[in-house]
Amino acid sequence: MDTITKVLPEECVATIISFTSPKDACQLSLVSPSFKEIADSEAVWANFLPSDCEDIIDQSSTPTLNLLSKKQIYAHLCDYHVLFDNGNMTLSLEKATGKKCIIGEPSESSLISKLQSSDSPGIHALVSDYPRPLSDLKPTKKSNPDQTLIRSLSKRFLSFLKASLSILPKWFPEVSKSNNAISLLELLCIYKLCLNCLDVIASQLASKPFSVKFQRLRLIHCLESCGLFDEAQLEGVGVLEKLPPTKRKGKLLPEIDKGNGEVKELCSLVVDIVVSLLRCVAAGLAKEDAHFRKVLQLVEEVNP
Repeated sequence: MDTITKVLPEECVATIISFTSPKDACQLSLVSPSFKEIADSEAVWANFLPSDCEDIIDQSSTPTLNLLSKKQIYAHLCDYHVLFDNGNMTLSLEKATGKKCIIGEPSESSLISKLQSSDSPGIHALVSDYPRPLSDLKPTKKSNPDQTLIRSLSKRFLSFLKASLSILPKWFPEVSKSNNAISLLELLCIYKLCLNCLDVIASQLASKPFSVKFQRLRLIHCLESCGLFDEAQLEGVGVLEKLPPTKRKGKLLPEIDKGNGEVKELCSLVVDIVVSLLRCVAAGLAKEDAHFRKVLQLVEEVNP
């Protein structure tokens, strides 16, 4: 078959391959080095991409995709959604045929359905864009977000965040066992994004005052179960550092007075985090670092 490339001009062979399919082109690239060069060429894969693909990517959130080869762009669009039209539309391709799939802004139910599926390529891009009005809204030292706006966003996104945070922890065991570092990273990014959004609307939650922090405790347990001990320690220490400042000299934790249910809830949160931190430090090898010394001090402080 390699003799074809010696008889026909490369442009002619490329035209013939471009009338086949992406799958056929990939198989032909395995025939020989000369066939691979033609089958992987820009001329072949440009024919498999939608005619307006380059323009859509230029208007998308990732215009640098156009710097890749046509074959690389095709592979990316098969695995991930590209957001364009100010995040209101997404572009993807069917892997076998190259058929263009354009959909509008994903609905809450469609995103929840994708989160429940073990095979949802590009889910991180979709989820990260959906609550963007919340994720872009962060309080600063000088001012806090308008509470009227917070209430409106809470009504719009709270059910999505609650559903997502109930689904995400269940995927950690499976993703961790798969040893797929990219999938695990995407899962963590989605999880942290949802928690950060929940933090923004925390003032509107009717539940207990430490509910968001207990959600972060659940993330700590997930990180711990995956062997991501350093990340779990950083998350745990971060939660403790955001507790009300301590007035006790030389202490890391705030003084917890005896009293109502909120105090007991805070005690439970602190103890659970410290226990997790202790397990993480014990599982790690660096027992002389600052984390280890800080955890030892925390253990002393939570002792009755």
